[in-house]
Amino acid sequence: MAEPSPLSTVPPTVLVVDDEKNIRRTLEMVLTGEGYRVLEAESGEKALETLGNPHEPVDVAIFDLKLPGMSGLDALQRLRSDDATRDLPVIVVSGHATVHDAVAAIKLGAPVVELHTGEYAHAEGQAREAELKRLTDMAALAAKNGIEPHAGHGLTYENVQPVAAIPQLAELNIGHYLIGEAIFVGLDAAVRRMRTLMDDVR
Repeated sequence: MAEPSPLSTVPPTVLVVDDEKNIRRTLEMVLTGEGYRVLEAESGEKALETLGNPHEPVDVAIFDLKLPGMSGLDALQRLRSDDATRDLPVIVVSGHATVHDAVAAIKLGAPVVELHTGEYAHAEGQAREAELKRLTDMAALAAKNGIEPHAGHGLTYENVQPVAAIPQLAELNIGHYLIGEAIFVGLDAAVRRMRTLMDDVR
């Protein structure tokens, strides 16, 4: 994603498409803090409506794969078949993606896929190990096919290292937890501790 130019009068606009309000709000908070303008859509249909509005130009879209009604993949397919949105950068996010979903995203030219780690974060024992294997396999598949894999959601000091150790992951997105920790120790200390845990296994 392009960094906002300090000389730009209009910040880059990101469209966040997710049916979960809390996820949209968290992404909005993080992206706004980084200097981006954020639009939201709770469905694929609403996202296409927003992207079709010439008065609201969007620079990049973040799509959840699993949406009510039109799925994120269906919306992405529509975008790629429309000359006006064919080249729009799209980041695909999923907490329940299958290999089939990943292959479909690859075929539709998604440059980045973000693997949703919420199921991993909330699981325990063998269930967590199974989720970790799924994330590892998906990251490897994405990287093999030229898609940059990211991951995030629900990661904490206690559970981040096994995910950070997945070699193909280019980025971990951890905003909500760090903001909560920053209340007690300050943002700099919270980020430094998380970064140290991640770096220790890379």
